[in-house]
Amino acid sequence: MLNVKRFQKHHSSGQGQLLPTYPSDLVPENHLARVVSEIIDRLDLTELYQKFSWEGGASFHPKAMVRTIFYAYSQGDRSSRRIQKQCQENFVYLYLSSGLKPDFRTISEFRRKNLDSLKNLFNQIVQLCYNLGMVTIGKISLDGTKIKANAADRCIIAKDKLAAELVAIEQQIAEILAEAEATDQLEDAAYGATTTGDELPEQLQHAQQRQHQIKQLLADLEREQTNKLSTTDHDARFMKDHGRIRLCYNAQCATENQIILAADVSNDEDDRAQLIPMVAELEQVATQLTGKTDYPLEAVKLMTDAGYELGKNLQHLAERKIDGYVASQFARVRAKEQRGEIPPRPFNKDKFSYHPDGDYYECPAGQRLEYQRTTTVHGKIATLTARYYKGTNCPSCAFQSECATSKTGYRQITRYLEYDPYRDIIDQKLQTAEGKAIMRHRATDVEPVFGQMKQNIFRRSSFLLRGTQKVTGEFHLACIAHNIKKIASHLKIANNDDNMGHIVNTVKRAA
Repeated sequence: MLNVKRFQKHHSSGQGQLLPTYPSDLVPENHLARVVSEIIDRLDLTELYQKFSWEGGASFHPKAMVRTIFYAYSQGDRSSRRIQKQCQENFVYLYLSSGLKPDFRTISEFRRKNLDSLKNLFNQIVQLCYNLGMVTIGKISLDGTKIKANAADRCIIAKDKLAAELVAIEQQIAEILAEAEATDQLEDAAYGATTTGDELPEQLQHAQQRQHQIKQLLADLEREQTNKLSTTDHDARFMKDHGRIRLCYNAQCATENQIILAADVSNDEDDRAQLIPMVAELEQVATQLTGKTDYPLEAVKLMTDAGYELGKNLQHLAERKIDGYVASQFARVRAKEQRGEIPPRPFNKDKFSYHPDGDYYECPAGQRLEYQRTTTVHGKIATLTARYYKGTNCPSCAFQSECATSKTGYRQITRYLEYDPYRDIIDQKLQTAEGKAIMRHRATDVEPVFGQMKQNIFRRSSFLLRGTQKVTGEFHLACIAHNIKKIASHLKIANNDDNMGHIVNTVKRAA
C-alpha cells in the first residue's frame, strides 16, 4: 500500500490557490532579473519616449519592452517568437514586462524601430560601470571577431557570371528583335503596312526584364567594389572564419576588465581599417566618463594583436598620445620558428638592428648597411616614404648566399618612415617585462569576451538581422546584455553575498 506521508503536500493543477500579491514575489532575491530591472529604471529613455505618438491606441510601455529584450538577450533568447513564448510561460519575463504579453511582431517592430537608440543606452550602461569602479580607462584591449551573417553561403551572385549572362541575354534580345522585324516585313507584304501588333512578344518581355535585373545587380557590385554579393544580405562579405570561408560580419570590441567600452560592426574583413574608427569611439567614451576633451586617451595603454599592424595606425596612436602595444607580424614568424613550425629565418628584416645615431642597419653578421636613397612608394592602402639601405661587404660575407639573394649580390633593407620608427618604439616596449605582462593581460580581457558572447548570447549561431546598420544594432544589444551580466557578477562579489537588496542599493547609488 502506498504511504502518502512520504510525499510533500501537493494540489491538483485545477485547484485554485492564493498567488503572491506582487509579481516580484515570484522572482528570487538573488536573480539577475532584479539587476536588469534596477538598471533599466535608472536609464534615460527619453529618446525612446519621443518616438511614440499620443494618437491612436495605447502602446506597450518602452521601459517594460527594454527590460524584457535586454534580459532575453542575456539568456540567449534573441528570436522575437522565442521571447513571446517566454513572456507567456516564464514568470521572470512576466515580472520584467510588468505582466504584459507582447506578441512576436510587437517585439520585432520595437527592436527594429529603436536600433538607432541602442548606442545611447549602451553608453549609459558603460557610464554605470565606470561609476561602480569596474573600469578606469587605463588598460584597453581591442580585437575583432567574425560572426556569421544571416545569409546562406550558396545564395550569391558573381560578377563574371552576371557579365556572361548579360552578353547572352543581349544576344537573345537582338535575335528576337531580328526575328520580329523579319516577321513584320512578311506580314506587311501579306496584309498591308497599317497593321499593328497588340503587345511585345512574351519571350522578349522576359529577356528585357532579366536584362534590367542583371544591369542593376552589376551596378550594385560596382558600387560595393566586390566581385560577389549575397542575394539575401547585400552587406555581408565572405570572410575567413576559423579556417572556413563564410558570409560574415567583422565585429569589433574594445574592453577593459571584460567590460565592453566601445563596439562596432563592419563588412571589411581586414582589422587594419578598424583601429582609427574604434579609437575615435573610445575617445568619445573617455570624454563622457572622465570629462577630458584634449587627448582623452592620453597615456592610456591600448593593446591589439598583429591584425591591426599598419603604419598609419601606429602613427595615429602616437599622434593621439596613446600608449600603444600592437603585436608585430614578425613576432608571429618568430613564434613559429621557436615552435619548429617553420624553418629558421635568421636573415629576416626583424633580425637587422637599426642605429638611429649613425642612420644605418647592422646585419646578424655584424656588417653595416648604409643609406642609399629615398623614394615615394604608392601602395594600395597608403603612400609611404621609403629609405633604402645597402650592405657594404656582402661579397666577402660567409652568409651571402643565404642573406643576399638579389642579382647584385648585396643585401638591401627598406625603411618606411611612416611605419618603422613607430614600430621600433613599440617593439622596445614589448621586449620589456612590463610589455610582455601587458600583452598577456590582453589575452585574458577581450578574447574571453568574444567567447562568452558567442557561447551564451549568440549560442554559436548567426546574426538574426540583415544589413550593416541593423546588424550593428543587434551587436550593441548583445554587448549591453554582456555588460549587464558583468555588473551583476561584480556586485555580488563586491557585496560578498547573494542579498540582492544590497546589490540594488549599490546600483541606485552608482546611477
